[in-house]
Amino acid sequence: MEGDKQKTKQPKVQPAWHAPASSPYFKGLQLNNSLTSTKVDFVPQNGNQVVYYVCGPTVYDQSHLGHARNYVAFDIVRRVLELYFNYEVFAVLNITDVDDKIILKARRRHLFDTYLAKQTTLTDEVRGDLITSWSTFLAGLEAKLAKVEADKDKDPEEKAAETKLLNEKIQVASGHLDAIKNLEKESTDPAAKHLEPARDPLGELLDSRSGHTISDHQIFKEVSQQYESEFWADMDALGIKRPHVVTRVTEYVPEIVAYIEKIIANGFAYAVNGSVYFDTGAFQKDHAYAKLAPNSAGNKALLDEGEGSLQAKDTKKNDGDFALWKKSKPGEPFWESPWGQGRPGWHIECSAMASAFADVIDIHGGGSDLKFPHHDNELAQSEGYFNCQQWVNYFLHSGHLKIEGLKMSKSLKNFITIRQALEDFSPRQLRMLFLLKPWDRELTYTKTGMKEITTKEKTISEFFLNFQNISRNSGDSASVVQKWTEQERSLHANLSTAQNDVDTHLKNNVDTVNAVEAILKLINQTNKYLAGTEKPQILLLRQIAAFITRILRIFGVIDDSALGFETGGGDRKTLEEEIKPIVDTFLEYRKEIRSAARSKAEPLEFLKLSDKIRDQTLPKVGFKLRDDVKTDGSTWILVDPKEIEREIRQKEADERAAKIAKLKLTYDKLKVDIQKMEDGRVAPADKWPDLKKGADGIPTHDADGKEISKSASKGYKKDLESHKKLHESYQKRLAQDPTFLEKLKKDAAAMQATIEGSN
Repeated sequence: MEGDKQKTKQPKVQPAWHAPASSPYFKGLQLNNSLTSTKVDFVPQNGNQVVYYVCGPTVYDQSHLGHARNYVAFDIVRRVLELYFNYEVFAVLNITDVDDKIILKARRRHLFDTYLAKQTTLTDEVRGDLITSWSTFLAGLEAKLAKVEADKDKDPEEKAAETKLLNEKIQVASGHLDAIKNLEKESTDPAAKHLEPARDPLGELLDSRSGHTISDHQIFKEVSQQYESEFWADMDALGIKRPHVVTRVTEYVPEIVAYIEKIIANGFAYAVNGSVYFDTGAFQKDHAYAKLAPNSAGNKALLDEGEGSLQAKDTKKNDGDFALWKKSKPGEPFWESPWGQGRPGWHIECSAMASAFADVIDIHGGGSDLKFPHHDNELAQSEGYFNCQQWVNYFLHSGHLKIEGLKMSKSLKNFITIRQALEDFSPRQLRMLFLLKPWDRELTYTKTGMKEITTKEKTISEFFLNFQNISRNSGDSASVVQKWTEQERSLHANLSTAQNDVDTHLKNNVDTVNAVEAILKLINQTNKYLAGTEKPQILLLRQIAAFITRILRIFGVIDDSALGFETGGGDRKTLEEEIKPIVDTFLEYRKEIRSAARSKAEPLEFLKLSDKIRDQTLPKVGFKLRDDVKTDGSTWILVDPKEIEREIRQKEADERAAKIAKLKLTYDKLKVDIQKMEDGRVAPADKWPDLKKGADGIPTHDADGKEISKSASKGYKKDLESHKKLHESYQKRLAQDPTFLEKLKKDAAAMQATIEGSN
């Protein structure tokens, strides 16, 4: 009966949302508000000003593509609010620089580095520690794998991908464990050779032994400062606008303590053993809890994850109560408070720091994985502090990002760092990826999928380059016919349609996907116009280019000063620095021409040098030449040398992949040939040695002595005739080269090594 009740249990409904009062500052924008799970009119609470708070990172590791997806998404939304709808946005972002993850990372790194510095040889103690740590680590991976395999509700594709990844990691861990176990006692291997790969598993072991002895706060600070510095560098590389205010937890501890005290005074929190917990039971008497994800309330796994791995096992009033203040244990940083030495809980920091700038937040942004418990607990704390019903008016959540179909996981270490991604793709291309997917929906990153993005980016880039070339050669406007034909009128109508479409899309939950598609459509229409006219109207083209530039600048794809895509990354150089690579290129070309002339080279050699400077040399310094077969002349356009380098690398990678694919086909055919020749070595008379045969070599009885049927006999006869031909082929090749089969096998082994080496 209990099971039947569970099946018919209705999902919980989100509580009523209180829309801000109507205002003349409503500009037609609707946003997907997680507080209603619907699109609603966006109305700021204070005239044209918008308080915009985004959850920042917990700085304990390198920033990855998931961070890029989140912060680029909210950077785009902010830019559209500021530059398209002309709101005055006040942007605040927090930095979590004290947290269980930071504490564990700092302790483990410090203990491992200290251990490594002391160990120069593989003593019995070191070997024992390595075996213990790898064994524990391996057991953890195997437990995860068993859990994944037993999960019947998991998406099949994600399950297969995660299973594959875990099996690979198990294989690597097993290899390290076996290597230590099988290492000779007299081995002279330096300790670091085996310790460095074990940094994570050995760090956990050392922390379990000695983590409680760490008392120097600087050890924790070094980790948070390192990764915060890297975070800002990554954000700058992605072109993300800096917030107006950065709130760092360790700088707001007094404010957080005061915030907690007021929540206690309002009757929504209580102290236990030096820690303070939010009283969800008392809060729900007059307020709604879990507004964003009501069906997740009471989910123990999510609640435990939100509390962190270092949470004390205190007796709480309600299972769902969560920590506002954590009593610090030995090995943890601490601050003084009315409840003793401790540190802030995870959820309270955003509430206290955001409330330092506004009693009500217009827009609060964060990743969709933070809805419960983090953001729901934020809302509860803040509404408990102000004793109000609505602390945030619009809660926006960016969608998950998956890597090759699998959700990123720091524990699985299947994430791609922002710096790694920027080795393959430019900041503009990554931003285009996020623009071409809804900011609040799941996004899957694949390298093959990025090809579509780079193709669309190139379409836009080529448009601007063509425009610049036409503009450069348009001549004096006084001598050019300005009268519009039907072609210009039609193109202008296309521009008007694109402008209206972009406006409609941006008002619809900042729909950049369709806004960019509208721009691409306009570019396609403009390209058709250019193909159909010999004398394009430059003023109309300039109007189109200016509109596209404006929208892409709003999206952060183009910097604030350029018309079209910038070519130099925005760096300001002296004239000498600018022209030096161009002059050097000319001098090198002149040297090669003179050398060819002195050696009385054939005319074809001069053409080759001309092609070389067009295809290889000039693109590297920012120029691309285009030959016109009709006029036998050339035009030039500016290009980004870094983009050319990426194109060359991508082309080389594609060529390598094509070669490997071709090699695989050759390898497969060779393996078939080897197998045939192996079979062909057997003389026809020796085929079917276990069967009774007639004078013609065809079996008459099977292995049990039973006479073979006529139909089966026909099959044997056909097989024998085929085998005779195969044997003849083998004998012929053997006569030509007695070692041919060994050579084939050697070739196959070399091909296999090349194929495996390419993975």
